Amino acid sequence: MDDATRSAMVKVLLGQQDVLYHYCSTNTFQQIISNRTIRLSALTLSNDALEGKLVSAVIKRLAQANKVEPWRIERLMERVDMLENLFDGLGLCLSEAGDLLSQWRGYADDAHGFSIGFSRSYLQWLGQIKADLPLPGFGIHKVLYKDEEHESELRPSYDEMMKSVEAGALQAGLVTLLGGPRSEEAAAMEKTAADQLSRTILMLFFKWFLLKSDAFSEEREVRLISYFFRSDADAGVRYRATRNCIIPYREFALQEQERNPIVEVYIGPKQRTPVKEIEYFLASNGFGNVNVMRSAAPYR
Repeated sequence: MDDATRSAMVKVLLGQQDVLYHYCSTNTFQQIISNRTIRLSALTLSNDALEGKLVSAVIKRLAQANKVEPWRIERLMERVDMLENLFDGLGLCLSEAGDLLSQWRGYADDAHGFSIGFSRSYLQWLGQIKADLPLPGFGIHKVLYKDEEHESELRPSYDEMMKSVEAGALQAGLVTLLGGPRSEEAAAMEKTAADQLSRTILMLFFKWFLLKSDAFSEEREVRLISYFFRSDADAGVRYRATRNCIIPYREFALQEQERNPIVEVYIGPKQRTPVKEIEYFLASNGFGNVNVMRSAAPYR
């Protein structure tokens, strides 16, 4: 029986056919398994320079396509861009593909590491039970890559923003060029529209980290995302250091291991540890029923 057939059978037997893979270095793999935890780290500090920037770009593109006046676009974008200073998204990046060469090279220490296959149903359960606690949990979100997907995702929010703009949201607090302050009634209507615009813009943060450039589409990424406001000092956020960065993160325990949080593990093309040794390591840390196999990627 080959590894692919064995993998499919294990998933069926465990009732977990939907698996999401996290590519990581040997050191990170050892920490996840030994500590029985996962870390969701700041997405704005990832390797994608456009991370958290595309929502703003798409809103601007939609406004320009609708021939909205330039001054309105400028004022609208000032408000949208303020979101970046208010909150951040903490994420764990996963893939629907468990043995992909580009992922091995980019995210698993040039193929020396591992690809951990997590049960999607387990992650959904874990994120939900954590959300019921005082500190935030996380959600599971599929990343969108195509321009048309980006616009479709943001169109409802954009349309709501335009309703507020047309109702005078961007004129609140201004004076007319010749007539001085607006009437009290007009000012009240504009204030109401401005408040609604602020609420609509604030809700964009739920979409802030769902969009990526089509250049990354091969990754087939799915993310665990947990949000936090930068002003919240008690947000359950810790910090870790890399060579050139201090990175905020939240840590989540992989509790109730009998639910089989990890379904399978791929050993990287350049990883030397024998399959049996990885099986023993997993079992000794409470992760049973895990299918361990070597990558089929021809990369040495």
